Amino acid sequence: MKYFCSCIALILFGFVSAQNIAFDDAILKAKLVAASPANTTAKNLAGAYFKIDADGDGEISVVEALEVSALNLRSTGIHSLTSLDSFENLQTLDCGNNVLSNFNHIAQIDLSNLSSLVSLDCIDANVSSIVNTSAAPLLKFLRATGNDLPDWNLSDFPALETFACIGCDISTFNLPGDSTVKYLTIAGNHITTFNLSPNTALETISFEPYQPGALDFSIFPNLKSMNIWSNVTTGINLSGLTNFEEFYGNGGSLQMINTTGCTSLKKFTAWGNSLTSLDLQSNTNLEYLDVNDNWLQQLNLSNNPHLNFLECDGNNITTLDLSQNTKLTYLNVGDTEIATLDVRYQHELGIVDFRGCSYLQSVYLKNGVNNTVSLQNCPQLTYICADIGETPDILQKLSNAGMASVVVDDACELSVADAFTAEVSIYPNPVGEMLHIDFDGLSTVNSVVIYNLMGQIVFEQHNVPTSIDVSRLTTGQYILSLMSDQGALLRRFIKQ
Repeated sequence: MKYFCSCIALILFGFVSAQNIAFDDAILKAKLVAASPANTTAKNLAGAYFKIDADGDGEISVVEALEVSALNLRSTGIHSLTSLDSFENLQTLDCGNNVLSNFNHIAQIDLSNLSSLVSLDCIDANVSSIVNTSAAPLLKFLRATGNDLPDWNLSDFPALETFACIGCDISTFNLPGDSTVKYLTIAGNHITTFNLSPNTALETISFEPYQPGALDFSIFPNLKSMNIWSNVTTGINLSGLTNFEEFYGNGGSLQMINTTGCTSLKKFTAWGNSLTSLDLQSNTNLEYLDVNDNWLQQLNLSNNPHLNFLECDGNNITTLDLSQNTKLTYLNVGDTEIATLDVRYQHELGIVDFRGCSYLQSVYLKNGVNNTVSLQNCPQLTYICADIGETPDILQKLSNAGMASVVVDDACELSVADAFTAEVSIYPNPVGEMLHIDFDGLSTVNSVVIYNLMGQIVFEQHNVPTSIDVSRLTTGQYILSLMSDQGALLRRFIKQ
């Protein structure tokens, strides 16, 4: 009897081992048979690339299929996945970019026999439905972007953490309270109804709502990042989200964004909206702020000491106090209504842009570093205080912009009026040989230095003369710097 049972077992084992999968897609079969350690088609249960067709008979048996943990079928031209039912240990499946003709395409993905599946990527695969989702309770990653999949119930995926369905024709989206999704990407859809329930799982969301009014995301206490595109939604409430770090909401119709209590917020971009006010006082860790092309009339940054990037051009801002923002490396205040720009405390600043500031009268750039300055179309600008090293570049840019009358010196302690009071004149200008200096208005002149437009010193003297022989200088423009008790005063001259 024992011998008989052993024989039956051996017969059954041999039958199962010899049972080959009947593929309904020749392309899929050929792809799997060709799998080997030399390509990335398949991984075994140990996570290594391997040859599925172990016996080399040109077929895939059921037993061989059970050794597969991952399949990469992206862009292979397959049209059916039904033959994968025997791959019961499959954990990762990528079947993206397999959009073929209407009579030869993937229309449905059935998860009924894929109980071990953890990751499914079917981007741009012309999938019309994913069925029997409850049979894949371990599924954590689902990427279905570029398919016509308008209806979703995230409650059907008890372990799902990452869900992406960009451009899936979703119009109504429900985020249930029991959802386990942490990373939600549903941009590129025309969502007119967005139903939100309090949820502790959600950490990141990227979406495009077409739902009028304001949306309340303060019910997601672990939310860290948001990316929103919308021409309809006018408000976003993020108040009290102490874990929230990044907000991206550009080119929409947002009139209100509440970030009160978002103490971890580091990056905030909301350019091209309709914001009239913005309260950033509780966002003490803010590092990056881009709010250009809004309707802001004021911007209080006194409680944002870590700010290093600021772009607020194209607003109606009339004053801007940056005294507490000493870590700034980039600043753009172009097309605003400010009258004075002072960056003397920004010793790490690299780029300053104040183009198109129609009301700007004075700029204080002397901060110990040579800033890269963009300036033009500032008709009321009369004075710039700058470091000596950056003066040649600034004077050249002023000349190119038709603003050569702007006074440039490094005496920031003087007012604009005081700077003009020091009536130092040089003549003749242009000059061929002897340049004469009239010191009227300066109590003491300690030294005189001449720079070329490369910032190089071509003449320096501490025993200050009233005339300087410049005949040996090459033809071109030069800057004369007079160091006095009142600071440095700069005059430009042309050597003929």
